[in-house]
Amino acid sequence: MKKIILIISLLFGFNAQAGLISIELSDDHVGVGESITVNLIASDFSPFDTFDFDFEYNTSLFSYEMDSLTSDLSLALPLFFGATENGNGLAISFVDFFPYLNTDFVLASFEITATSVGSSEFSLGNVLFSDFFTPIDVDSSAQASASIPEPSTWILFLGALMLFGRIKRSV
Repeated sequence: MKKIILIISLLFGFNAQAGLISIELSDDHVGVGESITVNLIASDFSPFDTFDFDFEYNTSLFSYEMDSLTSDLSLALPLFFGATENGNGLAISFVDFFPYLNTDFVLASFEITATSVGSSEFSLGNVLFSDFFTPIDVDSSAQASASIPEPSTWILFLGALMLFGRIKRSV
């Protein structure tokens, strides 16, 4: 009896597979008006036909660039794939009648533009992937951060360097 229980637990253990989503930023320090490309990379995924999740960030510091959303999923010609802005960032959704079978792919890639000075954490929330209404395990604990320094800090630094140079020249 112990052997049967062991064999059954091993079968279920080997079938347990959790996909992993990682967040990659093109830059973690930007100026006001500059853009960051965000790549959400999916690894070790089981087949799925729907997903919905939030990409969360400080919306008072960054704004989503409309029409910048791309993905490897768009090659599959899905029924729906899109992103909408909400109070916490972006809600990204995908729906198709046929399961997406690739295990490693770019889940989403888009641009956000810095609108104000500060720093923001980026994370995923309300993550739900499924295949024919059967939930799929996903590790969505990835985080990243970016900062937008004050332009006046750089101006003060450059002014001090110029003043130091002028003082050194006159001595």
